[in-house]
Amino acid sequence: MNSDACLLFARSIGIDDAELADNGIGEVWVRGTCPLGWLHATGRDRNPSFGIKVSTDSESYWYCFAHGGGTLAGLIHTLTWHRKFFHRKACDILATFENAAEDSFTSPEYNDRFVAHNQSWPTITPVHSSYFDPMFPRIDITNPSDELYFLVRERKISLEVISMFDIRYWPGESLVVFPVRNPSGDLVAAVTRNIYSKQFRFLTAEWTENPNLSFPSLFASGNFFGENLADSGKPVLLVESALEAGTVASYGFPNVIASCGSMNRHQLERLRRYSQVYVGMDDDPPGRKTASKIIKAYKGVIKLRMVRWGDVGITDPGQLDSPQQLKDALYRSEII
Repeated sequence: MNSDACLLFARSIGIDDAELADNGIGEVWVRGTCPLGWLHATGRDRNPSFGIKVSTDSESYWYCFAHGGGTLAGLIHTLTWHRKFFHRKACDILATFENAAEDSFTSPEYNDRFVAHNQSWPTITPVHSSYFDPMFPRIDITNPSDELYFLVRERKISLEVISMFDIRYWPGESLVVFPVRNPSGDLVAAVTRNIYSKQFRFLTAEWTENPNLSFPSLFASGNFFGENLADSGKPVLLVESALEAGTVASYGFPNVIASCGSMNRHQLERLRRYSQVYVGMDDDPPGRKTASKIIKAYKGVIKLRMVRWGDVGITDPGQLDSPQQLKDALYRSEII
Protein backbone atom coordinates (compact mmCIF):
# COMPACT_ATOMS: atom_id res chain seq x y z
CA MET A 1 0.00 0.00 0.00
CA ASN A 2 1.14 3.56 -0.58
CA SER A 3 1.92 5.93 2.28
CA ASP A 4 -1.54 7.51 2.42
CA ALA A 5 -3.23 4.10 2.57
CA CYS A 6 -0.86 2.88 5.28
CA LEU A 7 -1.57 5.98 7.35
CA LEU A 8 -5.32 5.51 6.93
CA PHE A 9 -5.01 1.86 7.89
CA ALA A 10 -2.95 2.62 11.01
CA ARG A 11 -5.38 5.28 12.22
CA SER A 12 -8.38 3.04 11.49
CA ILE A 13 -7.09 0.50 14.04
CA GLY A 14 -6.48 3.13 16.71
CA ILE A 15 -2.85 4.19 16.19
CA ASP A 16 -3.49 7.88 16.77
CA ASP A 17 0.19 8.86 16.76
CA ALA A 18 0.88 7.23 13.37
CA GLU A 19 3.31 9.16 11.18
CA LEU A 20 5.60 8.54 8.22
CA ALA A 21 9.26 7.83 8.90
CA ASP A 22 12.33 6.92 6.84
CA ASN A 23 14.44 4.14 8.36
CA GLY A 24 17.65 5.48 6.84
CA ILE A 25 18.09 2.78 4.17
CA GLY A 26 15.52 4.05 1.72
CA GLU A 27 12.45 2.36 3.24
CA VAL A 28 9.39 4.32 4.35
CA TRP A 29 7.36 3.11 7.31
CA VAL A 30 4.32 4.31 9.21
CA ARG A 31 5.49 4.38 12.83
CA GLY A 32 3.45 4.56 16.02
CA THR A 33 2.38 2.91 19.26
CA CYS A 34 1.81 -0.82 18.93
CA PRO A 35 -1.91 -1.73 18.96
CA LEU A 36 -1.01 -5.16 20.40
CA GLY A 37 0.00 -3.65 23.72
CA TRP A 38 -1.00 -6.73 25.72
CA LEU A 39 1.88 -8.65 24.08
CA HIS A 40 4.45 -6.28 25.60
CA ALA A 41 6.10 -7.13 28.91
CA THR A 42 4.58 -4.06 30.61
CA GLY A 43 1.12 -4.59 29.11
CA ARG A 44 1.46 -1.64 26.74
CA ASP A 45 3.91 -0.13 24.26
CA ARG A 46 5.67 2.54 26.34
CA ASN A 47 8.12 3.49 23.57
CA PRO A 48 6.48 3.37 20.13
CA SER A 49 7.96 0.30 18.45
CA PHE A 50 5.37 -0.57 15.80
CA GLY A 51 5.55 0.02 12.07
CA ILE A 52 3.80 -0.72 8.77
CA LYS A 53 6.08 -0.91 5.75
CA VAL A 54 4.98 1.26 2.84
CA SER A 55 5.26 -0.72 -0.38
CA THR A 56 3.71 -0.08 -3.78
CA ASP A 57 5.23 -3.10 -5.55
CA SER A 58 4.52 -5.79 -2.94
CA GLU A 59 2.23 -6.49 -0.01
CA SER A 60 2.69 -4.21 2.99
CA TYR A 61 3.29 -5.84 6.36
CA TRP A 62 3.64 -4.82 9.99
CA TYR A 63 6.48 -5.30 12.46
CA CYS A 64 6.98 -4.60 16.16
CA PHE A 65 10.41 -4.68 17.78
CA ALA A 66 8.91 -6.28 20.89
CA HIS A 67 7.22 -9.35 19.44
CA GLY A 68 7.65 -9.71 15.67
CA GLY A 69 5.31 -9.04 12.78
CA GLY A 70 3.04 -10.42 10.08
CA THR A 71 0.42 -9.62 7.49
CA LEU A 72 -2.05 -6.77 7.85
CA ALA A 73 -4.94 -9.21 7.43
CA GLY A 74 -3.57 -11.26 10.30
CA LEU A 75 -3.28 -8.11 12.38
CA ILE A 76 -6.98 -7.37 11.86
CA HIS A 77 -7.80 -10.93 12.91
CA THR A 78 -5.83 -10.62 16.13
CA LEU A 79 -7.24 -7.21 17.02
CA THR A 80 -10.81 -8.35 16.40
CA TRP A 81 -10.34 -11.45 18.52
CA HIS A 82 -8.86 -9.44 21.40
CA ARG A 83 -10.96 -6.28 21.28
CA LYS A 84 -14.28 -7.94 20.38
CA PHE A 85 -14.67 -5.25 17.71
CA PHE A 86 -14.61 -5.80 13.97
CA HIS A 87 -12.46 -3.21 12.17
CA ARG A 88 -14.59 -2.72 9.07
CA LYS A 89 -12.78 0.40 7.84
CA ALA A 90 -9.39 -1.35 8.02
CA CYS A 91 -10.80 -4.26 6.03
CA ASP A 92 -12.16 -1.88 3.41
CA ILE A 93 -8.73 -0.25 3.05
CA LEU A 94 -7.07 -3.63 2.53
CA ALA A 95 -9.74 -4.69 0.08
CA THR A 96 -9.18 -1.50 -1.93
CA PHE A 97 -5.39 -1.22 -1.89
CA GLU A 98 -4.18 -4.82 -1.39
CA ASN A 99 -6.94 -6.65 -3.29
CA ALA A 100 -7.73 -8.64 -0.15
CA ALA A 101 -10.96 -10.56 -0.52
CA GLU A 102 -13.59 -9.35 1.93
CA ASP A 103 -14.67 -12.90 2.73
CA SER A 104 -11.19 -13.56 4.14
CA PHE A 105 -12.29 -11.49 7.13
CA THR A 106 -15.90 -12.62 7.43
CA SER A 107 -15.87 -16.36 6.68
CA PRO A 108 -17.17 -18.93 9.22
CA GLU A 109 -13.55 -20.03 9.75
CA TYR A 110 -12.68 -16.45 10.70
CA ASN A 111 -15.56 -16.21 13.16
CA ASP A 112 -14.76 -19.58 14.74
CA ARG A 113 -11.11 -18.68 15.18
CA PHE A 114 -10.99 -15.03 16.08
CA VAL A 115 -14.24 -13.87 17.70
CA ALA A 116 -13.36 -13.46 21.37
CA HIS A 117 -15.01 -15.63 24.00
CA ASN A 118 -15.99 -14.57 27.50
CA GLN A 119 -12.90 -15.92 29.20
CA SER A 120 -9.97 -14.34 30.99
CA TRP A 121 -7.66 -15.49 28.18
CA PRO A 122 -8.30 -16.20 24.49
CA THR A 123 -9.66 -19.44 23.14
CA ILE A 124 -7.17 -20.64 20.52
CA THR A 125 -8.07 -22.97 17.67
CA PRO A 126 -5.56 -25.87 17.71
CA VAL A 127 -3.38 -26.54 14.67
CA HIS A 128 -4.03 -29.97 13.20
CA SER A 129 -1.11 -32.40 13.30
CA SER A 130 -1.63 -33.25 9.61
CA TYR A 131 -0.23 -29.79 8.78
CA PHE A 132 2.46 -29.67 11.48
CA ASP A 133 3.95 -33.18 11.46
CA PRO A 134 5.13 -33.37 7.80
CA MET A 135 6.94 -30.03 7.99
CA PHE A 136 8.47 -30.56 11.43
CA PRO A 137 9.36 -34.23 11.97
CA ARG A 138 10.28 -35.64 15.36
CA ILE A 139 13.97 -35.79 16.15
CA ASP A 140 15.13 -39.36 15.61
CA ILE A 141 16.94 -40.24 18.84
CA THR A 142 18.51 -43.30 17.15
CA ASN A 143 20.09 -41.33 14.30
CA PRO A 144 22.99 -38.88 14.94
CA SER A 145 22.27 -35.36 13.69
CA ASP A 146 23.35 -31.79 14.38
CA GLU A 147 20.04 -31.13 16.15
CA LEU A 148 20.42 -34.19 18.37
CA TYR A 149 24.03 -33.28 19.19
CA PHE A 150 22.95 -29.75 20.14
CA LEU A 151 20.23 -30.96 22.50
CA VAL A 152 22.13 -33.81 24.15
CA ARG A 153 25.76 -32.68 24.23
CA GLU A 154 25.43 -28.90 24.40
CA ARG A 155 22.17 -28.49 26.31
CA LYS A 156 22.31 -31.69 28.39
CA ILE A 157 18.79 -32.82 27.50
CA SER A 158 18.23 -36.56 27.74
CA LEU A 159 16.85 -38.74 24.95
CA GLU A 160 13.87 -39.57 27.18
CA VAL A 161 13.02 -35.89 27.64
CA ILE A 162 13.42 -35.17 23.91
CA SER A 163 10.74 -37.79 23.30
CA MET A 164 8.63 -36.68 26.29
CA PHE A 165 8.47 -33.05 25.09
CA ASP A 166 8.04 -34.19 21.46
CA ILE A 167 10.87 -31.90 20.30
CA ARG A 168 10.98 -31.50 16.51
CA TYR A 169 13.28 -29.98 13.90
CA TRP A 170 12.92 -28.00 10.69
CA PRO A 171 14.86 -29.86 7.97
CA GLY A 172 17.49 -27.72 6.29
CA GLU A 173 16.97 -24.73 8.59
CA SER A 174 19.22 -25.65 11.59
CA LEU A 175 16.25 -25.17 13.92
CA VAL A 176 14.83 -27.24 16.74
CA VAL A 177 11.09 -26.79 17.22
CA PHE A 178 9.28 -26.95 20.56
CA PRO A 179 5.53 -27.66 20.23
CA VAL A 180 3.41 -25.87 22.81
CA ARG A 181 0.26 -27.73 23.82
CA ASN A 182 -2.57 -26.74 26.11
CA PRO A 183 -3.50 -28.93 29.11
CA SER A 184 -5.74 -31.00 26.81
CA GLY A 185 -2.77 -31.76 24.55
CA ASP A 186 -3.89 -29.61 21.60
CA LEU A 187 -1.14 -27.88 19.61
CA VAL A 188 -1.61 -24.12 20.04
CA ALA A 189 1.81 -22.57 19.39
CA ALA A 190 5.41 -23.43 18.58
CA VAL A 191 8.76 -21.81 19.31
CA THR A 192 12.06 -22.45 17.54
CA ARG A 193 15.72 -22.21 18.51
CA ASN A 194 18.58 -21.92 16.04
CA ILE A 195 21.22 -24.48 17.01
CA TYR A 196 24.07 -22.13 16.01
CA SER A 197 22.83 -18.96 17.68
CA LYS A 198 20.70 -17.90 20.63
CA GLN A 199 17.80 -16.75 18.48
CA PHE A 200 14.33 -17.89 19.56
CA ARG A 201 11.41 -17.25 17.27
CA PHE A 202 7.72 -18.16 17.19
CA LEU A 203 6.40 -20.06 14.20
CA THR A 204 4.00 -18.10 11.99
CA ALA A 205 2.16 -18.82 8.78
CA GLU A 206 4.15 -16.06 7.05
CA TRP A 207 7.46 -17.57 8.07
CA THR A 208 6.58 -21.16 7.15
CA GLU A 209 4.67 -20.01 4.03
CA ASN A 210 1.94 -22.44 5.07
CA PRO A 211 -1.42 -20.74 5.78
CA ASN A 212 -2.56 -23.77 7.75
CA LEU A 213 0.13 -23.14 10.37
CA SER A 214 -1.38 -19.91 11.64
CA PHE A 215 -0.16 -19.78 15.23
CA PRO A 216 -0.72 -16.93 17.64
CA SER A 217 2.25 -15.90 19.70
CA LEU A 218 2.75 -17.98 22.82
CA PHE A 219 1.90 -14.94 24.94
CA ALA A 220 -1.39 -14.42 23.13
CA SER A 221 -2.38 -18.06 23.64
CA GLY A 222 -1.66 -17.80 27.35
CA ASN A 223 -0.07 -21.25 27.48
CA PHE A 224 3.28 -22.47 28.77
CA PHE A 225 5.63 -24.94 27.15
CA GLY A 226 5.24 -28.26 28.98
CA GLU A 227 1.77 -27.41 30.31
CA ASN A 228 0.25 -30.52 28.74
CA LEU A 229 2.55 -32.71 30.86
CA ALA A 230 2.53 -30.75 34.13
CA ASP A 231 0.61 -32.00 37.18
CA SER A 232 -1.14 -28.96 38.67
CA GLY A 233 -1.58 -30.75 41.99
CA LYS A 234 2.18 -31.05 42.53
CA PRO A 235 4.88 -28.37 42.87
CA VAL A 236 5.80 -27.03 39.44
CA LEU A 237 9.03 -25.26 38.48
CA LEU A 238 8.56 -22.23 36.21
CA VAL A 239 11.55 -21.34 34.00
CA GLU A 240 12.02 -18.98 31.07
CA SER A 241 12.95 -21.13 28.07
CA ALA A 242 11.95 -24.47 26.60
CA LEU A 243 15.62 -25.51 26.55
CA GLU A 244 15.88 -24.80 30.28
CA ALA A 245 12.75 -26.88 30.85
CA GLY A 246 14.43 -29.74 28.99
CA THR A 247 17.56 -29.51 31.15
CA VAL A 248 15.55 -29.39 34.38
CA ALA A 249 13.43 -32.38 33.35
CA SER A 250 16.56 -34.32 32.38
CA TYR A 251 18.03 -33.72 35.85
CA GLY A 252 15.04 -35.23 37.61
CA PHE A 253 12.31 -32.57 37.88
CA PRO A 254 9.84 -33.28 35.04
CA ASN A 255 7.04 -31.12 36.48
CA VAL A 256 8.36 -28.02 34.76
CA ILE A 257 6.85 -25.34 32.52
CA ALA A 258 8.43 -22.52 30.52
CA SER A 259 7.10 -19.07 29.71
CA CYS A 260 9.44 -18.75 26.69
CA GLY A 261 10.26 -15.16 27.58
CA SER A 262 8.69 -12.47 29.72
CA MET A 263 5.20 -13.29 30.95
CA ASN A 264 2.11 -11.27 30.15
CA ARG A 265 -1.22 -11.21 31.93
CA HIS A 266 -2.67 -14.25 30.14
CA GLN A 267 0.18 -16.47 31.29
CA LEU A 268 0.13 -14.87 34.72
CA GLU A 269 -3.55 -15.78 35.11
CA ARG A 270 -2.88 -19.39 34.17
CA LEU A 271 -0.57 -19.85 37.16
CA ARG A 272 -3.72 -20.04 39.30
CA ARG A 273 -4.18 -23.65 38.25
CA TYR A 274 -1.03 -24.73 40.15
CA SER A 275 -1.03 -25.40 43.89
CA GLN A 276 2.65 -24.56 44.38
CA VAL A 277 5.09 -22.78 42.07
CA TYR A 278 8.88 -22.68 42.28
CA VAL A 279 9.70 -19.40 40.52
CA GLY A 280 12.93 -20.15 38.65
CA MET A 281 13.33 -17.23 36.25
CA ASP A 282 16.83 -16.28 35.06
CA ASP A 283 18.97 -14.32 37.49
CA ASP A 284 19.11 -11.18 35.34
CA PRO A 285 17.11 -7.90 35.34
CA PRO A 286 14.27 -9.15 33.07
CA GLY A 287 14.02 -12.41 35.04
CA ARG A 288 13.95 -10.64 38.39
CA LYS A 289 11.30 -8.26 37.07
CA THR A 290 9.09 -11.16 36.01
CA ALA A 291 9.60 -12.87 39.36
CA SER A 292 8.53 -9.68 41.16
CA LYS A 293 5.40 -9.55 39.01
CA ILE A 294 4.50 -13.13 39.99
CA ILE A 295 5.09 -12.46 43.70
CA LYS A 296 2.96 -9.32 43.58
CA ALA A 297 0.09 -11.21 41.93
CA TYR A 298 0.15 -14.41 43.96
CA LYS A 299 1.75 -13.86 47.35
CA GLY A 300 -0.71 -15.33 49.84
CA VAL A 301 -2.84 -16.78 47.01
CA ILE A 302 -0.80 -19.85 46.04
CA LYS A 303 2.33 -21.36 47.55
CA LEU A 304 5.42 -19.69 46.11
CA ARG A 305 9.11 -20.46 46.47
CA MET A 306 11.78 -18.23 44.92
CA VAL A 307 14.66 -20.14 43.34
CA ARG A 308 17.86 -18.12 43.28
CA TRP A 309 20.22 -19.78 40.82
CA GLY A 310 23.08 -17.67 42.09
CA ASP A 311 22.98 -19.71 45.31
CA VAL A 312 24.44 -22.65 43.34
CA GLY A 313 26.83 -20.56 41.24
CA ILE A 314 24.84 -20.14 38.01
CA THR A 315 22.53 -17.52 36.46
CA ASP A 316 19.92 -19.78 34.84
CA PRO A 317 18.86 -23.46 34.91
CA GLY A 318 20.34 -24.06 31.48
CA GLN A 319 23.76 -23.94 33.17
CA LEU A 320 23.00 -26.81 35.56
CA ASP A 321 25.69 -29.49 35.68
CA SER A 322 24.05 -32.23 37.73
CA PRO A 323 20.85 -33.43 39.42
CA GLN A 324 22.41 -32.57 42.79
CA GLN A 325 22.96 -28.97 41.79
CA LEU A 326 19.27 -28.72 40.89
CA LYS A 327 18.26 -30.32 44.20
CA ASP A 328 20.45 -27.85 46.08
CA ALA A 329 18.87 -24.89 44.29
CA LEU A 330 15.35 -26.08 45.08
CA TYR A 331 16.28 -26.88 48.69
CA ARG A 332 17.67 -23.37 49.18
CA SER A 333 14.65 -21.70 47.57
CA GLU A 334 12.97 -19.02 49.65
CA ILE A 335 9.37 -19.39 50.80
CA ILE A 336 7.39 -16.30 49.79
